[in-house]
Amino acid sequence: MIRVGLGLRDVRNFREGVFLSSPPCFTAFTSSQTNNLHPAGILSFFYIYKTFEEEWSLFLTSPPPTIPPRKLHILRTLHTPLLLRTEPLLRDLSFYFSLPTPHSALDKFSIPTTPARIAYANHIREAIKKEPLVIIAYAHNMYLALFAGGKIIKSKMLSQVGFFPQMEGMTSEECQKLGMNLFMWEVEQGKEEVVRGGFKRRLASVEGKIEEEEKKAIIAESREIFIQNGKLIEELDRLTRERGSTCSAVTWLVWILMALASWLAYRVCAQVLASVVVVM
Repeated sequence: MIRVGLGLRDVRNFREGVFLSSPPCFTAFTSSQTNNLHPAGILSFFYIYKTFEEEWSLFLTSPPPTIPPRKLHILRTLHTPLLLRTEPLLRDLSFYFSLPTPHSALDKFSIPTTPARIAYANHIREAIKKEPLVIIAYAHNMYLALFAGGKIIKSKMLSQVGFFPQMEGMTSEECQKLGMNLFMWEVEQGKEEVVRGGFKRRLASVEGKIEEEEKKAIIAESREIFIQNGKLIEELDRLTRERGSTCSAVTWLVWILMALASWLAYRVCAQVLASVVVVM
């Protein structure tokens, strides 16, 4: 009998090799760096959320005839409109790229163009096509990361002078709200935990309906999220260096949020894989 937990070594090695050897730059940076580079990070996030949320929606609106009713029930139960981030990200993109409407942002950024973004989006589609329930891995890691780090990141954004582009006829506070949609939830202020708690309760309610092989696929995809996020961060750092900046909003904010999502994925692997045993 061999513990599958040994497979966690790959994730641990990647974490130590990429995240710990290339720590983010948390020092201050100029407003010109911020305004030029933060949108690139938002755009990378956009393609992650857009891709898995589109695939999820397709399963609910036009389910393939081959999907078992049990899986469809799980996906319907977990689908939470308040958590969806594609529309909020489109509002952020329209603000940072000075586009007239979120629809204009969708037209402009409908298809990823950088290698890491393209590869990640393609991977998400292929993984979901192979096993629809790996959507759970994306929902768990990418949504809960926002709750885990959203307050910290918003505070850092607000503390940087000149972080938000200024719009004619609008106050600084109004501009700030236009640039933080990713971290905003359509509930009363202070009630954000209700959204997070509701998702976790629904996840607990369907856990018993997920078969062992499906759980293993979800765990494996959590590890892949960790790895793909790392590749996306590496690409953003490269883009940052090409623009002549050594310390950017991309490195600072994107690293934090993606690292949080990756940490959640790592924790899932650590907790679950350690308890799974395969008979050889």
